Amino acid sequence: MKKHILHIGFHPAFKSFIDFEHANVTVIIHSKLLELYPDELTKFAAVKELKVAHNLNLNEYHNAMDQIESLADELSAAFGKPTAIVGMFEHVTLPAAKLRERYGLAGTTPLIAERFRDKVIMKSALRNSDIRYPWFVAFSDEADITGKVDELFARSAKVIVKPKSQAAAQGIRVFTDAASCVDYLRELDDVSEVEAEEFIEGRLLHFDGLYENGAFRFFSVSEYFHGCFEVVHEGQHLVSYTIDDPSLFARVQALGLDVIRELGLERGVFHGEVFCTPDDDLVFLEIGNRFGGAGVSPTLKKVFDFDIVAESIRVDLGQASQYAGPARSIDTGKVGTYVYIALPTTKPCEVEKVNGLGLLPDSVLHHDTPGVGAKLNVAAMPFPASGKFILCNASAEQAQADARSIIRAYSIEVGVIGDA
Repeated sequence: MKKHILHIGFHPAFKSFIDFEHANVTVIIHSKLLELYPDELTKFAAVKELKVAHNLNLNEYHNAMDQIESLADELSAAFGKPTAIVGMFEHVTLPAAKLRERYGLAGTTPLIAERFRDKVIMKSALRNSDIRYPWFVAFSDEADITGKVDELFARSAKVIVKPKSQAAAQGIRVFTDAASCVDYLRELDDVSEVEAEEFIEGRLLHFDGLYENGAFRFFSVSEYFHGCFEVVHEGQHLVSYTIDDPSLFARVQALGLDVIRELGLERGVFHGEVFCTPDDDLVFLEIGNRFGGAGVSPTLKKVFDFDIVAESIRVDLGQASQYAGPARSIDTGKVGTYVYIALPTTKPCEVEKVNGLGLLPDSVLHHDTPGVGAKLNVAAMPFPASGKFILCNASAEQAQADARSIIRAYSIEVGVIGDA
């Protein structure tokens, strides 16, 4: 009898990474994906529908844990107890860990998974370390809101309020006065679901890779043109390029290693963020026990031949890494860049014209652009884009120049699709 591998969550972009031949691979996914991608699900031995809302709330799966456990038990009855639980995405890492515990399987535990999901638990786990992170407060009820907000504004001219366990800058608000912040917090249905922290000025970097046996099998450091907040809330283009500054790279690498060790991860891929302040200090922001979204995984694969998606699955399957290249992106002599051009509207739309494809720089390795007639914004997705570009550059300076060249040259023209 074939072994049974259970996936929690799915996206067709990652179907090619799944080995359907040597196991009965099953999946639990929410209703909207069944509607959107019926043809992409035919290779699964069984598909179970999770009845949760289709939105960008990353807690929907975890909030439906009883339903997930019931569906998993049905699959276990049909195909045998799972030999592995695969959870590739931010919203499923904790449910996957809880299923591992339920079935007595090895892998990341719920305790560790929650440290990488809940920002308050995450930073609290770093309290006894030398790692600097934003000063923050959490709320148990409305009674302690005013005092804690005043405490934050005594330290920082701006304060950020964010959900404790979301990603991609969803639900973030920035405040410049305590009264507005307090009013906002009092209007929330459940203030215990958010945290507030000091606003950190500086360059926003992200680090990505694979950690195992107490060290990095692969590690990269990249810098954003704009942070995720500016992309999501201000309509900026999403641009990231790996850095070629050896000193800064080494400092971020050391910080990343300290963070992962303090949080207790034994093995896994990761996507973390850190600020480099104007006074050249590093301030850890957050980290996830999963590969980064947007252009992170395709850039690492196409430029550095590090397949972080495949490595993520191998970790969950308990298989050895197959990566044998340089352990650091900076040691390859290449700079990997991705450019996601913002959509001209947030409404459902149809592409009428595509401009600038003949003007792309030679460094573009790959681009994913819609054709005339393509419909965009028809489903809730983080970082929707009118065009996606992967570049391989010789330097960070050239990466920035080529990214700006694409931003100037490329655009699409769309027509809004009624009330669709």
